[in-house]
Amino acid sequence: REMHTDTITKPKDYLIARDYSAVIGARWFALLVASGHERKICIWLRRRQYEPYWPRFMGVVKLNRHRKAKRWLSVIPGYLFLPVTTKANWELVKQAPGFHRVMANGDGEYIEIPEKGSEGIERIREIEIALNDSAVAAEFGIPFKRNQKVWVKTIEREGTILEIHSRRQIKIEAPMFGTVVPYFVTVDDIEALN
Repeated sequence: REMHTDTITKPKDYLIARDYSAVIGARWFALLVASGHERKICIWLRRRQYEPYWPRFMGVVKLNRHRKAKRWLSVIPGYLFLPVTTKANWELVKQAPGFHRVMANGDGEYIEIPEKGSEGIERIREIEIALNDSAVAAEFGIPFKRNQKVWVKTIEREGTILEIHSRRQIKIEAPMFGTVVPYFVTVDDIEALN
C-alpha cells in the first residue's frame, strides 16, 4: 500500500530548528528540564516568542526486540539553552510543561553563561552538526564527522577522518614518511582540531 506524503501533516520541526545568528549578543541561560521532554518544551517556548536552543541529533532507538526507529535525541539530555536579548519573563518560562529550574547560584540568582561558556555552546553546536552528519556516528554517539581534521594521539600526527564504522573502528588518513597512510583507530585515540 502506497502512502501519500503530501497529505500527511509535517512534524513541528519548524518550531525547533532556528538560525541563532540573530542572538549572538544575547545573554545565555541554562534550563534544566525533564529528560525526554526537550522537544515539547522547546515548541512551548517558541510559541511564546522565545528562541531556546536544543542541541539534538537524529539517532536510532530500539522500540522492541524487532523494531528500530529514528528519533531526535538530545546531545545533553535534560538541558535547553535560552538566549535572552531583553528582560525575560521567568514566571512564564517556569510554566513550561516539564520545566524544572534555571541554573542558579546558592543565593537563587540565575547564572548567566559567561563569555567563555558561550564557546562551550559553540562546541555543543559542532558536536550536534557532527552527529547529524553521520548516521553511524549518531547511533554510537561519536562526536566526529567525515573529512574532519583530527589529532591522532597514537602516532602524534594530524589526520583526516575517512569513514566511521563504530566507536572502535574509525578509518583515518595521516601523512607518514612522505605518503598518506590509512589507519584504523578508536574514538579515544583522536581529538578534534580547531
